[in-house]
Amino acid sequence: MSVFGRGRDATFASLPALIDRLAGLAPDAGCDEERLTAPRTRAEELRARLDALYARFHDLRRAPAATPPASAKTTPPRLMRLAEDLCALHAKVAALGIWLHNRDHLDAFFADGAWLEAALAREQVHQYEVGDLDPRTARTLFDRMNSQREKHEFFSLRTMRQAAPGAHEAHHGTDRPASAA
Repeated sequence: MSVFGRGRDATFASLPALIDRLAGLAPDAGCDEERLTAPRTRAEELRARLDALYARFHDLRRAPAATPPASAKTTPPRLMRLAEDLCALHAKVAALGIWLHNRDHLDAFFADGAWLEAALAREQVHQYEVGDLDPRTARTLFDRMNSQREKHEFFSLRTMRQAAPGAHEAHHGTDRPASAA
């Protein structure tokens, strides 16, 4: 097991094409110029961060202490930190790709990109900081989550209704429990 796939990661390889596609997007009613500015800026930052991560990785590989550990328990902390940074960056590039390839096919909330701005603004996927988003974006996300809560939907980019309280689990088109088959 290694931290990198030897540079053969389709998600990271897609970043230049995603940046080009993003640059060619025209503002529309669902996503104005102001909303497009943030992902364009963040995408260029992603490219720079990816280059820096690869440089860090290559520096660590050249270091004398970079011999592969006998087990994960002996993995140097700096390699673990590099893996965390890589995962966070991978999630951001994936989010950008998902948005770019689906914004014309899904609902207005998805196309607006407020969720994408929040995803790209987070430093680490496991850290939740308050106050990093502009008030317009924060309000859009808050309103969406509040609406989902009121409509008994899961917090998701796609509409996914929760079962009504006390409802029985669906049994793939049958009215009897699976154990009664």
